[in-house]
Amino acid sequence: MAMMYLMQMAPDDGVQQELEKSIASDDPYVETTLCKSCSRTFSAICNVLRYKEFNLPLVVFLIVGVALPNFDDLHYVFLTEKAGMEKSTYDFLNTLTYVGIIFFTFLYLKLLKDCQVWILVEVSFSLFLLMTSLMLANATRKNIEWGISDEVINGVIFFLGTNSISVLAILPIYVVLTYLVPNNVEASTMALISATFIWAFEVGAKISSSIYCVIFDVDDDHMDNYPHILFAKIPAIIIMMILAIIIPRN
Repeated sequence: MAMMYLMQMAPDDGVQQELEKSIASDDPYVETTLCKSCSRTFSAICNVLRYKEFNLPLVVFLIVGVALPNFDDLHYVFLTEKAGMEKSTYDFLNTLTYVGIIFFTFLYLKLLKDCQVWILVEVSFSLFLLMTSLMLANATRKNIEWGISDEVINGVIFFLGTNSISVLAILPIYVVLTYLVPNNVEASTMALISATFIWAFEVGAKISSSIYCVIFDVDDDHMDNYPHILFAKIPAIIIMMILAIIIPRN
């Protein structure tokens, strides 16, 4: 019955053809209206980008995408190929990242939502520094010398994963910038903000990680050089912590 009703409600061939003609028409009114709409949208976004409260956080995270590589995939190769970790164990430890996302989200909502955004960004970068240091200790096998198993140290590493600790930087900026978004272009403006964070922690970070691998000659056959790129990432994190100071106060 529902299918018959939908078929009855669907436009017949004549109406469908008229709709297609209307969409594909060269009607100057339609074209002008679309152009004006796009022009108004871009103008509104550009007007917002003039303010440092909006553009400086985006600039910082655009630079983060270039300067801070994401070595999560490379760490998977290290653990499964060099350290001999079972893939099932890795998959289990990887779920701790999602636990971390929930934890840091609730931590922000319950305790940190009144904190200055730049401070939370600094805390996020500090946790990146801690995570990278633990990955370096794991890659150099220092954890074994300390009597800490790969499972334990990587449990902490995955809990402090890129996706989880970046929440402390992403959520506060989302909340603050929401108040600056003009009416009628909310979707376009928030899409720009989301794209910036995707670039920072996924796309740009993966591109920069591949550049690091080329520079330090790291691949499946040369994993002995893996600690070198982790060590090189530490100064980059410190530079980003200094740069984050330019983020405006709430």
